[in-house]
Amino acid sequence: MIALRLEGVAARLGGRVVLRDVDLEVPDGMRLGIIGVNGAGKTTLLRVLAGVLTPSAGRALIGDVGREAVAGAGTAPPVGDGTAVIGEAGTAVPAGTDATATFSATPAATADAGTVAASGGPGGGFGVAGRGGPLASEGLVDLRRMPARERARRLAFVPQEDIVTADLRVGEMVALGRVPQTRPWARGGRAEQDLVRDALDAVGLAGRIDTACDQLSGGERRRAVLARGLVQRCPVMLLDEPTNHLDVAWQLGLLDVLAAQSRTLVATVHDLDLALRFFDRLAVVGWHPGADRATEPATVVAVGPPAEVLSSAHLESHFGVGSVQVPHPTRPQLHLLIHPREDAPPT
Repeated sequence: MIALRLEGVAARLGGRVVLRDVDLEVPDGMRLGIIGVNGAGKTTLLRVLAGVLTPSAGRALIGDVGREAVAGAGTAPPVGDGTAVIGEAGTAVPAGTDATATFSATPAATADAGTVAASGGPGGGFGVAGRGGPLASEGLVDLRRMPARERARRLAFVPQEDIVTADLRVGEMVALGRVPQTRPWARGGRAEQDLVRDALDAVGLAGRIDTACDQLSGGERRRAVLARGLVQRCPVMLLDEPTNHLDVAWQLGLLDVLAAQSRTLVATVHDLDLALRFFDRLAVVGWHPGADRATEPATVVAVGPPAEVLSSAHLESHFGVGSVQVPHPTRPQLHLLIHPREDAPPT
């Protein structure tokens, strides 16, 4: 079954096309890492997957994965009832507008490196509004056709930089993640309080539940925002640089914590060694050889198992560095060692 799919996607920022001809498929239940150099368009790609940014061409689709678990509890009002949802800045916006609660997902692709495989899935109940055909039979829906509240119940998106309201306490800010999932009169009860505490405990902040948000350090604030994503309880999580501002111990453990709480996880990362060890698949956002990086849009140039995508040839071509993968001396895992390219000028 497919969790997310991009078909021939292009994306614009400020009138400039930054991504073009992107085809990507994220099967249900997998971890997908998105990597690439600064400015390639990793965050833009993630925002398209989250439905926050509408493609200028092509389609961004979401599957029916986990919908029975999300909707089955019967705690959320019908879509379009005017209830507020949480936007990227943590502020309330009317339901049906183009806003999504800010949290994340786990993906996986089933293609060889440099390719994207397509596979169908069983039909779902949501379908494509007003249309039949292959998408409806696969349980896929265009994110542009999905109401914001429904989208926020299926996927959680945590952006790289988020505005945290200073006059909220940590527990209050995290509880905002429950808005898409609950009826207005059901908020603040014992069950919801337990979910907030569990999410804060998962990120090591259970003791800061009554602390004002502006009293948190940068790393603590980052973990609190991730807890807001966890409490949303979506089957898909999308994370933009989730390990930013975190110390080493949390960099090592946080992705495991997040993956344990969701079925599908997609994250942009800069730490290529972490990407090698954590994800099921990696997608490289970049340019094909010979492309003018200053004027041409980027695209997804490789998708596959981490050890293949992070080959020395790919890292030299797309990142401009030399590299070697070495086994850990006592653990069954590979590590990536980076060094200047052999032809790099001396510094």
